[in-house]
Amino acid sequence: MKRFILTAIAAIMCFAANAQNEVAYCEIVGIQKLLSNKVTVQIDYGQKNRAFSDQRMVGPDGKPMSFNSMMDALNYMCATGWQYVDAYALGSDGTYIYHYVLKYIGDGNVDEQITTKAEANAEKRK
Repeated sequence: MKRFILTAIAAIMCFAANAQNEVAYCEIVGIQKLLSNKVTVQIDYGQKNRAFSDQRMVGPDGKPMSFNSMMDALNYMCATGWQYVDAYALGSDGTYIYHYVLKYIGDGNVDEQITTKAEANAEKRK
């Protein structure tokens, strides 16, 4: 009986640990601002998108975040619990768009870690 109780407690603890550290992936795409060397980041983590919705990543103030470069954006994402997985470039004729694939390894809910401009606008309307 004692062994059964200890096994049940261990199983519950493993289940709780796995629930806290969910595995999720996202893709970030950098877009250079017009007449600037700064970039804004569009993010795709599998959220529902409406046609032409603004998928730029926003900060706590609801304004799109601006980074000095894609490496600055990658460093920010790594500091907030994301890990680099892969990168690839799409384009031709010297014009390329760089995509970075990241995996969430932090604690907490992924949806609380990232907010897009479209999601922030929808939250304001509520």
